[in-house]
Amino acid sequence: MPLLVTNAAIYTARYRPADVSLETGEFVALPKEIEPTPWVRFRKAFTSDSGPDLGDRTVFVVQAVSLVEFLRALKPAMVQPAPASVHFFRPRSP
Repeated sequence: MPLLVTNAAIYTARYRPADVSLETGEFVALPKEIEPTPWVRFRKAFTSDSGPDLGDRTVFVVQAVSLVEFLRALKPAMVQPAPASVHFFRPRSP
């Protein structure tokens, strides 16, 4: 499971996409709904030049002070993914 541990504060924010500048990637106006959180989960594409494309994977970012709490909160998923050897990919064109 990909996991990044940081000592930085983590926040979630609710905002409209139109509130983010396409030129700078910054908020035009700061969101009003900002909340601190000990960890976040998101989906990230992991690609490789030398192997199969793993597609999107779940990545967790956890505050270091909340790592033990995070690890205790983990539970196995009801449905487990297939082993890595079962992944299908298209071979590179010559």
